[in-house]
Amino acid sequence: MARRSFRYYVKTGNGAVKIRKPGASVLREFREQALEMTMFNVGEGEAILLRVGNDVVLVDGGAVVKKGNVALGQALRGYLIDRGLKLMAILASHGHVDHLNALESFLANDASEVLAPEAVYYHNGETLGPWLTDTLQARLNALGPEVITQVPVEGFGQFPGPGGTTITMFTDGRWKPRPAYKSIVASLPYRDTRILLTGDIYFDYEDALVDDPATAPHLVTDVLKITRHGSEHGTGANFLEQAAPLISIASTAEDAGHRLERVVKTRLKPFGAVFDTFGLGRHITVRTDGLQRLLRGNQGVLFEVELSLPDMLGS
Repeated sequence: MARRSFRYYVKTGNGAVKIRKPGASVLREFREQALEMTMFNVGEGEAILLRVGNDVVLVDGGAVVKKGNVALGQALRGYLIDRGLKLMAILASHGHVDHLNALESFLANDASEVLAPEAVYYHNGETLGPWLTDTLQARLNALGPEVITQVPVEGFGQFPGPGGTTITMFTDGRWKPRPAYKSIVASLPYRDTRILLTGDIYFDYEDALVDDPATAPHLVTDVLKITRHGSEHGTGANFLEQAAPLISIASTAEDAGHRLERVVKTRLKPFGAVFDTFGLGRHITVRTDGLQRLLRGNQGVLFEVELSLPDMLGS
């Protein structure tokens, strides 16, 4: 595979249709207005950037190995600084090391280099345990609300997103057996399309959200962040019937806890294209401008999937 490769899909009334590369003028206009979701290939962990123009949100940032988190945090800093970008928000889906442990080093030194004024840190309201880096909460507290405001997401709420969008975030407060898995689920509509982020939710959590009339409509999506790195214990049949994704992506690794399981691939196959970072050995970026076009004889919304070779995070 070349250093970068691209796949193109059109969302039509009958699902996703794979097409040849559109013309240069179409792509130029498309990319200028696109919502971009980049899932970095970080191994046993997860880090996602949502971007519209210069508005950027980081969703999680962590890996299992402590040394790897220091490198990941610094790499995320470099990625933003090199591009002249600053985060309007950080969305911490839940307090697991492989989702949050890079944030301490990411926020070290001068946080104003990577945080826009009035930046917000969204979290699930659970106390960080000793299994998470001891210094993350201290770091956030030391920065103070004048640098980053900490906002717990309890139940259901709507918050500013990139490019003037509104992100709907929700948690299931009934999820008591394992509160560390009380992930924030986030739905980001952009014109005539939608992205859904799922953290590490389980079957029971998924079913509770599907059965709740307040949250169920927000589960319908075009682009799905596969839950729990592709674990067989998530991304269930009931959830997929409601979500009906056209493109699904997962942050994966070789170990059993972060592997896209065969049964999950089977569940996803009827719904559309599936990509995972370890299986491809690539960063995955999905773009869409959410606009209707006539493309290769298909009327619908264009999606571009870019697969790029990791060079830490600088690819």
